[in-house]
Amino acid sequence: MNELTLREIWDRIIATQEQLENIDRLVFYFTGVEESGSFVQVEETDSEHYGEPLPYCKEVALEKIRSMKEVAIAREQTLKGLLDFYMSVYNQQKSREV
Repeated sequence: MNELTLREIWDRIIATQEQLENIDRLVFYFTGVEESGSFVQVEETDSEHYGEPLPYCKEVALEKIRSMKEVAIAREQTLKGLLDFYMSVYNQQKSREV
């Protein structure tokens, strides 16, 4: 079996931490959208509905955001578990080399 080096494990830890930061940022944005007031985008000037809000169903939009947020949170939990695993492998490998 091919063993990972300490450097390879460390690189995976760093990459996983970066993914966690991206997920944290994404969840923050989802939360901000849920908590913000309604945002209404106005049709472009070349549209026949110029100056009118674009039609949308607020409840459906919020439900989609909640669903995406749930997926992001599940991914975050998976990444945290993976990070814990990599840390334990790193610590085991390091103790073998000492």
